[in-house]
Amino acid sequence: MRKLFYGWYVALGCGIGLACGLASVLTYTFGVFVTPLRAEFNWSQTEVFAALFLCVLTMTFVAPFFGLLVDRLGARRVILAGLVFEAALIASFYFQDANILSYYLRYVALAVLGVGTTHIAFTRIIALWFDRQRGFVLGVMLANVNINGFA
Repeated sequence: MRKLFYGWYVALGCGIGLACGLASVLTYTFGVFVTPLRAEFNWSQTEVFAALFLCVLTMTFVAPFFGLLVDRLGARRVILAGLVFEAALIASFYFQDANILSYYLRYVALAVLGVGTTHIAFTRIIALWFDRQRGFVLGVMLANVNINGFA
């Protein structure tokens, strides 16, 4: 009888986690909120999209430090903390007012506290579970993100 390998369940979990992570949520939902934000607060399209730019720019600078954090603390802790912070910060948009600075600060905070839910930690998990077919599994995990964005 062949021994059951649980790595595929881990890969599926990583795909689902990555689909709920900041990179996916931000990419696939940002455009939905542009028109309502412009209508509600009389912001220009440039002002609304500047938050996305600030978020991506901030993630670029903090990502290497989170890679070190994943190596030191482990991917599970970083992912769980990141998902909690991401959910809290997204929920905080309920209290958004016309102050554009608070809007920008929320996106910078999302980048700093939510970067642990991006590809950094999840690829670390896949690398630990898979020796053979690692590239294929990473491809399957990333395809799950695209399927989530399509749905």
